[in-house]
Amino acid sequence: MSRASSDVLAPLRVKDKQAANDRADWAAQKCVWVPDDNEGFVAARIKSEVGDSVVAVKEESRQEVNLSKDEVQLITRPSSPRARTWLPSPT
Repeated sequence: MSRASSDVLAPLRVKDKQAANDRADWAAQKCVWVPDDNEGFVAARIKSEVGDSVVAVKEESRQEVNLSKDEVQLITRPSSPRARTWLPSPT
């Protein structure tokens, strides 16, 4: 690859600082999968944690559910930079 073509692609590369900020933002969101009667599992965000229970808010329905920590599964951070479009938007 010539130097000219690598310079053209430079603006498209994710900067290290931006990638670190994205990881920090993702970690702060506490996104989890929670059981759902219709869908099996749906995305939710943890609102609060008390002892062995959590209160989570389902993304699409905004319904609050009180569950055991054993019933929720952490959504792992995607490794693809394009995966950001698949995720719920931060609130």
